[in-house]
Amino acid sequence: MSLCFRYCGTRSQEPYPYTNSSPSPLKFSPPKIPTYKISLSTSISEHGSIEQSVQFSHCTYSMNQFKYPWISIQTFQLKHYTSDSTIVVLYIQNSSVNDPSNEVRSSLLSNHQRNRHTFLFSHNEYNDLGTTIGFLIDLSTQTGKDVISYDYVGYGQSKGNLTETSFQSDIDRVIDFSLNTLQLSLHSITLIGEGIGCIPCVHASTTKTFSTVRGVILISPQLNREAIRTIGTIETNVFLIHGMNDQIVPQMCSADLGKHIK
Repeated sequence: MSLCFRYCGTRSQEPYPYTNSSPSPLKFSPPKIPTYKISLSTSISEHGSIEQSVQFSHCTYSMNQFKYPWISIQTFQLKHYTSDSTIVVLYIQNSSVNDPSNEVRSSLLSNHQRNRHTFLFSHNEYNDLGTTIGFLIDLSTQTGKDVISYDYVGYGQSKGNLTETSFQSDIDRVIDFSLNTLQLSLHSITLIGEGIGCIPCVHASTTKTFSTVRGVILISPQLNREAIRTIGTIETNVFLIHGMNDQIVPQMCSADLGKHIK
């Protein structure tokens, strides 16, 4: 799926009566049945320690479609620090810069430019990771960047009680995991949100802890009152993308938000 088609085409899901001045209550519409499965496998390392890994499978995107040997995908299942909820995370790594068979991309992207630059993607209200993985792979292969994405609690195989509070705070746990487990620097992470997925991006980038992310990309942003109120305090670069024929969130909403961004 091309990135241009996804974001420049016409979206015609259920109409959403949305304006910045009078945003409607958040509408969560996860797939009724998760579009993928995860399974735990246990192994013993060479040092004798027991290790558990999470396998991602049975999604609508056939993993056999892989044509890119420089792409690897890891799946993680995170526990919230303050609840019994769990979050499923996908980590797509792109090693094309060091792949001699990909001379064009290698010539375009130096190690300094890449610097483990990673996109952290928060999907819209209608999808889960199973329906999003094809796009995530496209995003990585077409940009040469690593990509992290996750399912909100209550979406896909992320277990727990879905509330507006949990929805906004899930990204905090994912960023913390990215910094402390994946060993990424905060300045190497660009937050990307689509639809209501823009809300957690604004939430994270306006907190003191995560305000120095590399950048924020908001695609057809569908924000709540708090995000609209605080978007002007984001200190990093903000980029808005909106399809001209969007029938869910009017394009003028992004034009209006742009006036409040520094």
